[in-house]
Amino acid sequence: MSTLSLVNGNLSYLSSSINKLINLQELYLDDNLIQLVPDSISELVNLKVLSLSRNMISRMPMLQLPLLKKLLIGSNHLSNLEFLVGCLQLEEISAFNNAIQHFPQGISCLTNLQTLNLHHNNFYHIPNNLLSHLTNLTDLDFSCTAIESIPISIGLLVQLSKLNLSDNHISNIQSNVFRPSITKLDLSRNNITTLSHNFAYLTQLTYLDIQCNKIEIIPQSMKNCSLLKNLNVSGNCLKGIPIWMMKMIKLEKLVLSKNEISCLASVIGNLTSLKELYLEDNKLNILPHSIDSLNNLEKLCLSGNPLNPKFLPQALIDVPSTKEVVDQIKECGKKYYADIQIPTKRMQIMVMGQEGSGKTALVRSLCYKWEVSEALPDNGVGIAITKVITNKKQNEKTISLELWDFSASSIEAYYATHRFFLHSWCVYVLLYNLSDPQAASKLGYWIHSIAIQVPKAKILIIATHTDIKSDKKWDLNILKQKFNSLHPGITFLKSFSVVSIVEDNNMMELRRYVRNISLEILQSNETQMDILNSKSFLQFEQVVKEYKSSLPIPIVSYDEIVSICYLCNITKISDTLMNYHKLGLLLYFGMSKDLRDFVILDPQWLYGEMAKLFIEGQTQEYGILDLSKLSLSAKPEYIKTKLLQLIAKFQIGFLFNGKENFSYLYETKQVGRSIRALFVPELIKKLDCPMDLNQFKQCLKSMHQINRSFKFNFIPIGLFPRLMTAVLQLLSPSVVTLWRRGIVFELKRANRVVSGLLENNFYDFLVAKESNNSTNLFEFIGEKMENLITLELISGDLDLLCETFYWILELIITVSSDWNQKFTMYWHPSDTSPVSIEEMKKLNLNQANKDLPGKIDWGTAIPEVVLPTYQGKRYLPDDIKTTEEIARGAYGIVFLGIVEYKQVAIKEIFLNDETEQEILIRLKLINEIVLHSRLKHPNIVNLEGICWESRRIVFELCTLGNLHQQIVDLNFHFSWKYRVRILTDIMKGVHYLHSLPIPVIHRDLKSLNIMIISTHPTDPINAKITDFGTATYYTHPLTTRVVDNPSWLAPEIIEKKEYGLASDIYAFGMVAWETFCRELPFLLKWGEVEEKVLAGERPPLPSESPALFNELLNECWHQVPSSRPSPTDIIKKLGEIDQLDNIEEDNIAFQRRKKRNSLPVFLAGSRIPRQDSQNKSKIQRKGARVL
Repeated sequence: MSTLSLVNGNLSYLSSSINKLINLQELYLDDNLIQLVPDSISELVNLKVLSLSRNMISRMPMLQLPLLKKLLIGSNHLSNLEFLVGCLQLEEISAFNNAIQHFPQGISCLTNLQTLNLHHNNFYHIPNNLLSHLTNLTDLDFSCTAIESIPISIGLLVQLSKLNLSDNHISNIQSNVFRPSITKLDLSRNNITTLSHNFAYLTQLTYLDIQCNKIEIIPQSMKNCSLLKNLNVSGNCLKGIPIWMMKMIKLEKLVLSKNEISCLASVIGNLTSLKELYLEDNKLNILPHSIDSLNNLEKLCLSGNPLNPKFLPQALIDVPSTKEVVDQIKECGKKYYADIQIPTKRMQIMVMGQEGSGKTALVRSLCYKWEVSEALPDNGVGIAITKVITNKKQNEKTISLELWDFSASSIEAYYATHRFFLHSWCVYVLLYNLSDPQAASKLGYWIHSIAIQVPKAKILIIATHTDIKSDKKWDLNILKQKFNSLHPGITFLKSFSVVSIVEDNNMMELRRYVRNISLEILQSNETQMDILNSKSFLQFEQVVKEYKSSLPIPIVSYDEIVSICYLCNITKISDTLMNYHKLGLLLYFGMSKDLRDFVILDPQWLYGEMAKLFIEGQTQEYGILDLSKLSLSAKPEYIKTKLLQLIAKFQIGFLFNGKENFSYLYETKQVGRSIRALFVPELIKKLDCPMDLNQFKQCLKSMHQINRSFKFNFIPIGLFPRLMTAVLQLLSPSVVTLWRRGIVFELKRANRVVSGLLENNFYDFLVAKESNNSTNLFEFIGEKMENLITLELISGDLDLLCETFYWILELIITVSSDWNQKFTMYWHPSDTSPVSIEEMKKLNLNQANKDLPGKIDWGTAIPEVVLPTYQGKRYLPDDIKTTEEIARGAYGIVFLGIVEYKQVAIKEIFLNDETEQEILIRLKLINEIVLHSRLKHPNIVNLEGICWESRRIVFELCTLGNLHQQIVDLNFHFSWKYRVRILTDIMKGVHYLHSLPIPVIHRDLKSLNIMIISTHPTDPINAKITDFGTATYYTHPLTTRVVDNPSWLAPEIIEKKEYGLASDIYAFGMVAWETFCRELPFLLKWGEVEEKVLAGERPPLPSESPALFNELLNECWHQVPSSRPSPTDIIKKLGEIDQLDNIEEDNIAFQRRKKRNSLPVFLAGSRIPRQDSQNKSKIQRKGARVL
């Protein structure tokens, strides 16, 4: 007999006499109740097929079946497949739906394997080297196995054609994991956010399922998948389909349901093989006209979309999709896109000027001879736009002009928001009021603001109100000369004209001049203008106009506008948006990374919103607006976020969270309430300092002081207000005096106080007064061109003084860099050796400086700033000898070394680039050095000294590694006494930190930061606390979260509430649980950990431990911080636990830890890279500490 089938025979066991069937080649025992397979089955040496699926087998004997090619053993209770090592001819293994927890090691020797099906198991991780030898594999199924990453070795399977990785926890796709041979790929129901460039290699792919992920964009790399026939991307976050999909001409089924698609790109018309198109539950308003090209389309599902009734009646949406319904939908599309008119050439004219300068009258006078096609009123708070048609004479080009008249009642809004609207396709008409002596100074602001953003702008300066001062003469050449002297690089002033709107003097000439300049701009940009008048672009305008009218707020995401462009066959997206920005059709800020992800379809709306903001803030003395009380707060969260980003990016206002100590800045004091506020410097009422600065400066003589001057070539409007905001937001001063050009503040830290003055000597363009001379209207009396920011600090505490200066210097560097402005720093007003920002960075990096002698570091050049309070040992570079590297991280390297004939651990920081990020790293480093060097306690790792020249910190060497390494080492025996001593030492260290005159909060207490000194419970010290990089002095409740991993974080930190010393107690509770259970607190993804902690869930209490210990755990990780015990209480209770003598040591080595294959570091569901594992083993071998 060669085949035996006992399928569904209710067999409960398999007889050992099965070995008598020596000639058996195929054995089918599926759907029985077999629990045990006898060893004698290995004697069936001729067996080629063994099928044992759907039984109750939990263990298999070691199989020695040299001819076996197919093994079907799915739906059993197997925990491993190590019994297969003797079946070297296997071609197919199907072991789905078992209890396999570890990927089988021996499977790598089965080099003939072609099919491997292991779905519905739970082995989390696949070692990279185990699949690399299975080069004949064609079908691989790892679905529902809880793996978190795709093994790189899959990329070595040259014959692989089918790959199923669905229903796992994969979040990203590594490089080179897919082979070109794959034809069917299933990645559905994972956590993938981005599809990598690997898809460029899948040229043979015909089936792809990536539904139910978090994908926002289909990458361009997929354009090579031209053989794709079935694509399912439903249940993602797509905003549209990209243009390159036109190459997928073989696609027959496309599922785009349950995404966020608002416009379907017209490239859909290129998919001529498409038979089924699913678009349910999106945000579609219309379909592209190209849908008519899909001649093979048989099914089109559109339900759940807000389709425009003008485009498609509801009756065609609700009926089941058939070929006839699809044809009717196409006919509706043809009718919708039937008629598009081509307009004339277009140009923008922006009329600007102070209130009362005659802007509106000028616009009306310009329009007097022109045909008004449309007038859009401003309703008092925005921009009045008048559209006119000029010169409809024979043989003359017709131009459509949009005259923008900025509302005078909102002139402050324009000062802050003009940068929204400036561009090169525009004529700027600046009105100069001859009746206002200060008009020249005000006009200078407009000229300079335009010059910064539009270097080649066309500007007309029009002098108005000539009839009021008719008894005097004027010479505009003087004005022109003054402007040219202040702006020597500006040569774009097109004309200085004098008009009288009342008498209509020179108005005809002005109309002709405006038209001629408009023609000049149109001719220089004729190619772009002609493109914008093509049918595709006019269709784009029509769609945008209709789409805008359907929106309650005219803001769309960049992906939505891209979809509209694709809909209209427009491929150069950024160029198109910038061109329409220049025409005033929309606002697109593509030059900014923060703002390029959205588009405003109605510029008038934006200006109106900004004007409302200023009107609402007119009564605020300090320019600080409570966001909850503004009309802005009524906007949807996405819209509000974008508007606030826009306000911040263009330096109009600045966000910060007002705490109780800022309550004096609010007219309505709300003590105890945290207020999210918007600081708008333009709304500060006080123009000059309201206090006597001489009194402030007099204190400098009797206290420690730092004086600095920062000289800029130019200080843009907005730079200094942002600096003021940074001082308010980041330093949180307790007392503030604000005025338009300065701030006086006071910082309090415990009993320490520092006072500061930050002042801006701004740029005055012209200072003029009415002339007594009969020949000229005005006399120019001065040109003020100071561009200084001055800083003065005083304090009786040198430490706080230097720390404050360092932070403010960092703020000045950061803010000026954002504006691309450079400055020079002076120590004192008479100093002749200034230092520029570039030189400061070089000094900070200890590099040679051409302008200063020798090799100077911060400690020499600016002694008040760098490590002013460090009193420990300072080593020279030659004093430190390193032996070998033992660890490497993102910010530095750890070496074993010798200092003064003693072995130490040496931490060297990476500081090689002149970037602001490195300055922040440097600040944190200084904080760690200054704080850690002051800590002296037996249970705190000692900081031995520093070498600032080589950026090294020398630490005490802890030869036994950290607590976490012992926890995961299952060969290390933890006695009960030893655990208690470890925890007692930790809490003694915490007690010391919390009991200092100014308490220190560690903020990152975990087993990785506990160093082991001894493993003998009788020794005086067993453990020490290290890593004070995130530690800080605790003087007031904190809100900043400085650690990402939530496994040890207290719920108040995760919830972004105020927290204090009790958060260290919570972390200690988690460390205590780790120590006794020898597991990490949570083995979940970080987001899941946070949800559980906030819900009050904690790791399960160990049943084997004493009730007193479990009681201590519950107290330490209590949800309410005030209910957690003090360090003294914890030490006392640990002493009581230590005295217990009825604990069985064997029960302490809990069996639960053996259920997991613990890696050296396994933090809340994430594994460390391979390199870190190697580093860890080296540290254990050499006895050093990774810092």
